[in-house]
Amino acid sequence: MVAVLKIIATMLWVMGWAAAGWPVAWLSGAKADARIMWMMQRCFSGVLRIVGVRLERVGRLCPLRPLLLVSNHTTYLDIAVLGASAPVHFTPKTEIADWPLIGMCSRLLRSIFIDRRISKTGENRRNLRDALAAGKVISLFPEGTTNDGKRLHPFRSSYFSLAEERFGGAALTVQPAAIVYTHINGLPIDSTQWPLVAWYGDMNMLTHARRLLSLGSLRAKIVFGAPISVDDLNPDEPSSRKALAAQCERAVQDLLRA
Repeated sequence: MVAVLKIIATMLWVMGWAAAGWPVAWLSGAKADARIMWMMQRCFSGVLRIVGVRLERVGRLCPLRPLLLVSNHTTYLDIAVLGASAPVHFTPKTEIADWPLIGMCSRLLRSIFIDRRISKTGENRRNLRDALAAGKVISLFPEGTTNDGKRLHPFRSSYFSLAEERFGGAALTVQPAAIVYTHINGLPIDSTQWPLVAWYGDMNMLTHARRLLSLGSLRAKIVFGAPISVDDLNPDEPSSRKALAAQCERAVQDLLRA
């Protein structure tokens, strides 16, 4: 019953903020974008409070633009954690654009929808590059899927292809970040409890969400790491893209261990 009430309260909260945001969304320009992102950060912060997540931030978002923010991905709560912590633009798959409520919020957030068909690879790249060139902060999950909370999946180097391009003559800044869930009801999460938090494999989302929201309070932490670009790498590396992916994976792994 508690879980159902949290789900209803969350939906009403998001719908209220979305309704307030649409008039601003019709406007154009940097001020309108900044206002929308500010509103949605407040919305995500409210979502975390409603579902019982206490968020701690360590470090800060790099001020350089354009910026690619890459992090581990454990559960759907990661979206709210990132959205509450920074003015990020997400990269959901195109199908999500038509989902009730979630699709509406994704469009409101100026998300860059990714069509996973191979024929659309070039178009996806252009859309991401245009967004970065406009000074946006793009959030990516280089694992390509969610993990089980215990270990990272290898970072896919294809997610870093844009980092090989120049923006205004400078390399793209990439910042690794780690999202960690540490406590349930004030007690440290042990290895047997990770399936209650992590959402992966063939887990049913609704069933998992009801179970997660019935736990009580959850403590989360996002840690921003040091930014990096291909210019910071060893010039003798055979592929800057692959070297950058490996470097960011190591950085996120180190943040998780710390």
